[in-house]
Amino acid sequence: KTKEALNNTTLTIAAADGKPQKRTTKNKGVYSARMPEGNYTISASHGGYLPKETISFHHGYDNDTLSIGLIPDLVYSCSVRDAKTNQYIPATLRFMNASTNELVQIANVSPSEPTLSIKLPYGGQYKVRIEAQEHFTLTEDIRALDANDEFKLQPIEKKKAIVLKNLYFATNETTILPESEPSLQDLYDLLSDNPKIRIRIIGHTDNVGKAQANQILSEGRANSVRNDMIQRGIDPSRIEAEGRGMTQPI
Repeated sequence: KTKEALNNTTLTIAAADGKPQKRTTKNKGVYSARMPEGNYTISASHGGYLPKETISFHHGYDNDTLSIGLIPDLVYSCSVRDAKTNQYIPATLRFMNASTNELVQIANVSPSEPTLSIKLPYGGQYKVRIEAQEHFTLTEDIRALDANDEFKLQPIEKKKAIVLKNLYFATNETTILPESEPSLQDLYDLLSDNPKIRIRIIGHTDNVGKAQANQILSEGRANSVRNDMIQRGIDPSRIEAEGRGMTQPI
């Protein structure tokens, strides 16, 4: 990134038929040695930088120069605001592996320390679940390991419509697909953590196709979500379901 020399970088060098040997760069970030002609592999690591994985190269009889650039550790930054007041709010952020839902790290932000900066393991895909009292939980994919994101949580308000994101159904069916689990868990947690809340789940479709078919589909999908919450233990009297078909497409 800066093109500056990195002294004390650890190099692991191995001939095709030999054992790996550890070496270190010295003045001006250089390591030099006489080496027999042949095929080699080399990797490089330095504190505060992403490791450079194995590079293969052929060394001939002439002088060869191999230049390696290391990328500084990727730092992910984010903050959390109230979507209505735009004020920073205290929140808990749970970073998870996007493929396995395995918890990777938990961190907190507050109005006095609103910006969180963390390093997530390089090479993975992640999502973050943001929780705050009296606000709807939000789960979002992390677009880049060095991104700077600002999340806005909707406060819980009476008769306020909230879009339930990342909820997927089989095409033209009411079956909820497995990748919807994080959003369903968010909705369950909301209802579980706030036992006095009653909700109405409203299904929508696009404006393509026949109105009657879309109406039936939207009703069926809303009821699929309602039934899922009931199966998880939520009192049926707290949840209504309604379909609006193609009358209110996004």
